[in-house]
Amino acid sequence: MIRVCMYANRINGRYQEHYLTYERSLIRAGITFEMFIDGKKFLWENRVKWQFSLALAHPTDHFVFTDAYDVLFVGTKDELADSVMPHDLIFTSDRMNDDGDPWPRPRMRKFYDARRKAKSPWRFLNGSGPIGTGESIAKAIRAGQELSEFPENGTDQAFWTQVYLSGWGELDQDCKISQALWNMKDGEFGVKDGRFLNLVTGSKPQFIHATGNMWPFIPLSLIPPTGAVTP
Repeated sequence: MIRVCMYANRINGRYQEHYLTYERSLIRAGITFEMFIDGKKFLWENRVKWQFSLALAHPTDHFVFTDAYDVLFVGTKDELADSVMPHDLIFTSDRMNDDGDPWPRPRMRKFYDARRKAKSPWRFLNGSGPIGTGESIAKAIRAGQELSEFPENGTDQAFWTQVYLSGWGELDQDCKISQALWNMKDGEFGVKDGRFLNLVTGSKPQFIHATGNMWPFIPLSLIPPTGAVTP
C-alpha cells in the first residue's frame, strides 16, 4: 500500500487554497492520502516524530511524505507505484544554489560529493520528507536521533540531510518522483500532454514542489479546477 501523507498545524490562512488544490489533484488520480492537523505551534521536530509514529505503526506500507501547502500531484496512480515501490528509502532532491552549495548548510557540499556522485543539478536533499517503507523510515529516524539531538529551531531538512549523509537512503536526482521548482532556469522545463517535463533529466515528475514561494510559477494548465472531483 502507498500512503501519501502530509503534516500541518492548521489549514486556514493564505495557503489554504494551495492545500485544497493539492487535495483535488490526489483525489483526481485516485491516490490514498492522509492529512494530520497538529493544532499546535509548528515545530519541524514534531513533524519528524509524527513521521516516525506512522512509519513504526505500518512497517510494510510505502510512505510518501510531502509538504502540505506547496505541492501538486500531476502523475498517475500506476506511475506513482512504479516510481516508489522499488525503493526502501529515497529522498526528493533540491537544486544547488547559484554558487553550487546546498541549503540549509552550505559547507555540506563536500560531504554530498563523498556520499554519492552528482548526476544532475538536483543533487541535494529536499526537506519535504522521506519516501519508502515504514520499516526503513523508522530505522532511519532512530539513527538520526542517535547522531545528535534535534537542533533548536532546526528544520527537518537539516535532520534528514544528516541522516542521508551518514549513509541512509538515496536521492531522486533524476526528479522522477518529485520536482522542486526553486531555482529552475529558463529552458529546463516544459509541459506536454498535461505533464510537467524536466528537460534536463528527461523525467516526468509525479509531484511538483513549489519550494521558495514558487506556486505562481506552476503552469496553470496543470492546476485542477475547483469543485467536486472524482477519480
